Amino acid sequence: MNRLIVKPPGHLLAPGERLAVALAAATASGGIVGALVLIFLGASPAEWLVPEQELSEQLAQCERVSDGHTREQCKKDIVAARLEGNKRPVVVTRQ
Repeated sequence: MNRLIVKPPGHLLAPGERLAVALAAATASGGIVGALVLIFLGASPAEWLVPEQELSEQLAQCERVSDGHTREQCKKDIVAARLEGNKRPVVVTRQ
C-alpha cells in the first residue's frame, strides 16, 4: 500500500498578509488602550481645594459630629460652599 503523504503548508498567509494582520491588531489594541486612558482621565477630579488652615478647621468640626450621615453632609456642604466661592478653582497636587 502506497499512501500519498501531503505536507501541510507552513503558513496559511503570505508574509505580506501576516504583516498586515499584525499591524491591524496592533492598531486596534492601541486604539482601545488609548480610549480607556482617556475615559479614566476624564473620570478623575480636575479640581482640588487648597489645604488651608481654615478649611482644615472647618472639616475638623465636621469630624466631631457623631452621626455618620450628618458628618458627611457637613463635609459636602463645606466643600460645595468653597468651590462655589472660587470662580477659578486652583489645581493642587498632594505632596
